[in-house]
Amino acid sequence: DGRQLLAADDGSGGWTVMLAPAAGAAALTLRGALACAVIASELQVAAWSSDDDRLPTIPTSAGRGVGSIDTRFLTEGAVAGALLETLRAAASGDQIGIDVENLSERHIIAEMLRAAARGVHLQVVLARNAEPNRAVAAELEAGGSGRIELRWRAAAAAPNPALLLVRHGADLWVNWGAPGFTRRDLDDLNLAAGVELRMPARAAAARSIAGYFAQ
Repeated sequence: DGRQLLAADDGSGGWTVMLAPAAGAAALTLRGALACAVIASELQVAAWSSDDDRLPTIPTSAGRGVGSIDTRFLTEGAVAGALLETLRAAASGDQIGIDVENLSERHIIAEMLRAAARGVHLQVVLARNAEPNRAVAAELEAGGSGRIELRWRAAAAAPNPALLLVRHGADLWVNWGAPGFTRRDLDDLNLAAGVELRMPARAAAARSIAGYFAQ
């Protein structure tokens, strides 16, 4: 349940992918080389489930192109590695934003507390009705050196993407996907997937994602 997405041929040899955790939630629309990487991964999953020879061939990418946004498509354990790498890179004066349904993965919690100890300010939004969140919230408040600000999302709210933002200088680093921050979703036990974006904070995509989190 960690790979909700829609992929479509755009009619001219390219692909468009929409990555979202659930109907009614925010989504990312991806094109170009990143979309091709998603399609390649999904076709591998489909091949595990079927010997149907009508599956399309893996699309070839025309190259990564040049732009102001660095991107990676990540799955399973690679999502966990990217989350930990991003948290460890946050330095004093940076800001971290986290919005997730379930937060229980111990390495991520430890890195959040270490970031707070380094002088990073964290804003954390958790689902009120998720089982581990109450205990984890108490742990973060007790050990966060006063730098971890917690908010609760209403029980009736639609599922959101698992979102990690880091405002690092003039840049915004984003990890966006469907998995919760749990061992089940991040330790190669579930078909979880996400996208990592690193871009100038002034970029249109950065402003949209930051505005979504603030809302």
